[in-house]
Amino acid sequence: MIMANEVTVVMINAFRPDNVRKLIEHYAAMPLVSRVIVADVAANYSNTTEVSGSWLKLPEKLMWLRIHPDPGMYLRFTAATLAQTSAVLIVDDDIMVPAHTVRMLFTHWQSAPEVLHGLVGRNPDIDIPDGYTIDKAYGDVQIVLTRCVMMSAGYLGPVLDISRRIVPVLPGEPGGNGEDIVLSYVAMRESRFFNKVHKLPYEDMDAKSPVSISVRFAAHLEQRKAVLKWCRLNLVMPSKIKKLIDAVHP
Repeated sequence: MIMANEVTVVMINAFRPDNVRKLIEHYAAMPLVSRVIVADVAANYSNTTEVSGSWLKLPEKLMWLRIHPDPGMYLRFTAATLAQTSAVLIVDDDIMVPAHTVRMLFTHWQSAPEVLHGLVGRNPDIDIPDGYTIDKAYGDVQIVLTRCVMMSAGYLGPVLDISRRIVPVLPGEPGGNGEDIVLSYVAMRESRFFNKVHKLPYEDMDAKSPVSISVRFAAHLEQRKAVLKWCRLNLVMPSKIKKLIDAVHP
């Protein structure tokens, strides 16, 4: 049975087991959260340690998935297909989202479930096919980062289908990168609206650590530009996006 009034939280455990331990307990304590799904790829990396769920205060809320090999960042969407809620909150392991913020994101999602709702966004230059930017954007945005995004579970299938087409053509390693761009463009294609980024409080835990993907992989930005260009050519034509931008920012 699909539950409409609760949220499933999904995260990946790889390099920050201490953070994950805290975050599972943090989200599992929220009445709004029905389940916390953790996709564990730590065993693929010799310098990490596994997190055990046996200590969790609310063990019935935890679903622990051990994954080998590590397929990349699209894994979070695969794990989310196990959700039994209409709303899915995908979060990174280096951000703690307070209960009030989770509730507000859920409220925004209830009012507009066809678009993504997050905390950090990007608005790339529309006139440059691969004009990705790291400048933060709020309000109506093209891209919502999967650092924290409240989304409809119905988008998981289309995103995973597209990932199978796009990952093999990405430059460099790992291939599973830029998943938030694909998700955001799928949502815009289906809704014909921009996604939403809300100015709500959250805590950065250690986003600039040496294990961040942007630090570990030199091709990170190059891949994101390639994903953006692919999505603009294949999912939402630049002219359609331009009309949306002109409508919102005349």
